[in-house]
Amino acid sequence: MKKVIIILFLLTGAILPQTTKEDKNLARLNDLKKNYFEGKYKDAAMAYMGYEGELTGEEAFYLGMTNSALFNYRGAIEYLS
Repeated sequence: MKKVIIILFLLTGAILPQTTKEDKNLARLNDLKKNYFEGKYKDAAMAYMGYEGELTGEEAFYLGMTNSALFNYRGAIEYLS
């Protein structure tokens, strides 16, 4: 019985859709936009603090605007230029 349960568990894990890097990036972008439009600028900026990956143009735009709203003009220029 244990073997059957283990096999079913493994098959279920193989069948379920796997989260891809693009899905994670899209979720992070959606969180950034949500926080920006709700006026939660600090939350939006903190989510990307320490992020070392390559930013898309849309992410850079919203990060630049977020930094501008936080009066961090050096950060805003960095992302918007």
